[in-house]
Amino acid sequence: MNNKLYRIPDEGMIGGVCAGIARYFGLPVLLVRTMAVLALFFGFFFITTIVYFVMVFVLDSAPGEEASLHSRVPARVRIKQVEQDLAASEQRLRELERYLTSETFQVESRFRHL
Repeated sequence: MNNKLYRIPDEGMIGGVCAGIARYFGLPVLLVRTMAVLALFFGFFFITTIVYFVMVFVLDSAPGEEASLHSRVPARVRIKQVEQDLAASEQRLRELERYLTSETFQVESRFRHL
């Protein structure tokens, strides 16, 4: 665990607060973001919004070395990862299209409308 909480704008979606909290506690960023969004929807909208934007202005940005921890990946490796993600997404899209145009989907859809 790091000794100081920073926000990490380079890895963040809005201000880098969730990315900083995730790094501080050693949690996946997706988990922290999911918890923040769930807090918004389950009755803590006002408090979550206020705390988040206060943290955006109060927390310092991570120093250059720490902020660029994940940006040290070479461009070739990143491009390869993006290509793999794109290929996997395309495969999922093809499977979804195959299901939506199948007779099984049409039959299930008709049963739902009964």
